[in-house]
Amino acid sequence: MLGFSNSEEIIDHNIIEFIKQDKIGIVSGVFQNALSNIIQSDAFEIEAHRINGQTIYLSITFVSIKKDNKVIGLRGTIRDITEGALQRRKLFLKRTNLLNCSITLQLQLRH
Repeated sequence: MLGFSNSEEIIDHNIIEFIKQDKIGIVSGVFQNALSNIIQSDAFEIEAHRINGQTIYLSITFVSIKKDNKVIGLRGTIRDITEGALQRRKLFLKRTNLLNCSITLQLQLRH
């Protein structure tokens, strides 16, 4: 998903390294809330990049790991949702374009 040749290459890397720079605060905030026991689980989508710089979209789901009712870590799943995210983006752009065309046509018909 991130472009590594094998799973051993990802050792010593943090997912934050692959998150778009302007989104790191969002991800850090969610993780901090989880570690502070403010939330116990969460899921969110975020724009990231592979090691070659290619943009990808990730779905990150996690739950708090507790011992004696204290959060001691997080367990999560990261899924590549790039294809679906790009399809949603294309659909949004098509709908926006269609709406813009409709508004333009309505304005032209009024004159």
